[in-house]
Amino acid sequence: MKDDIAGGPNFNPMFCSGGKIYSWISANELKKYVESEVLTEAQVQNIQKKEDLKKPASFLKESDNPILIIVTLKN
Repeated sequence: MKDDIAGGPNFNPMFCSGGKIYSWISANELKKYVESEVLTEAQVQNIQKKEDLKKPASFLKESDNPILIIVTLKN
């Protein structure tokens, strides 16, 4: 699945419950993603959300726990 709103990393759904889809990404992968050209060049619907994605990644260490991704699908 692709995040076309904020340009977040593609993810593979791991679990679904209550109308939400759950996945996760390692801290190291997220750090690499926000520093990559893929995010820089991503065409998004909300530029502010794209910038907001970079903030938490700057505080992560490679040894941190994976980051949970929760997606609510539009009807």
